[in-house]
Amino acid sequence: MFEIIIAHDKNGVIGNGDQLPWHFKEDLQFFRKKTMQDGPNVLIMGRKTFDCLPPLHGRDLIVVSSKPIKPKDHITVLKNISALLPHLQCKQYKHWFVIGGASFLQSVIKEFSTFIQKFYLTLIQGDFNGDIKIPP
Repeated sequence: MFEIIIAHDKNGVIGNGDQLPWHFKEDLQFFRKKTMQDGPNVLIMGRKTFDCLPPLHGRDLIVVSSKPIKPKDHITVLKNISALLPHLQCKQYKHWFVIGGASFLQSVIKEFSTFIQKFYLTLIQGDFNGDIKIPP
């Protein structure tokens, strides 16, 4: 089952270009702890989110992208979202964390709403500049 993990400000901002608009140690620690506990776990994301992230050790990654991505250890690339569920059902992951971006989140929610088990929503206190908002 999917678990969606998102941090947003009071206006629903989740990103600014290819960056997080904030840097809070506590939020990063929560993300790391939550996505690494009780593994093995997988982080699922779109290509734009993948391109912006530092290495995320201790978790496998699935990137859904129609564009080629250079192969690396612990990274699976799927060409479309319809390949996601069959792929996950063949694996032994304990948690399937969807981490972004906004349009990818929206697609997952639309396509797999009956397979979403949990939402982890972190409200970041403050008003941040950003051009990417949490999907409606």
